[in-house]
Amino acid sequence: MQLNETTKGLCASILAFALWGLLPIYWKLLNTIPAQEILCHRIIWSFVFAGGLLLFSRRMGEVRLAFSSFRHFGQMLASGVLIGTNWLIFIWGVNA
Repeated sequence: MQLNETTKGLCASILAFALWGLLPIYWKLLNTIPAQEILCHRIIWSFVFAGGLLLFSRRMGEVRLAFSSFRHFGQMLASGVLIGTNWLIFIWGVNA
């Protein structure tokens, strides 16, 4: 059975929201570990996983292109800091 794009998107969004709703239970199980350490693991393992996907899909040229501009690098750095801060507050809030 072939699913159309709308059905695929709906299924993906339901799964994403379900996982997002269950994630605080996982963080709560880790309440003995400092939020900063959890965030560091998340950053490191996301980097390893995303890097592996980029290597496997042979898209490292796009990464080099994105980092070739100082403006783009600054924008990515700023968004990374904001996302990291958001996650740190979220993990800390669940554990507190």
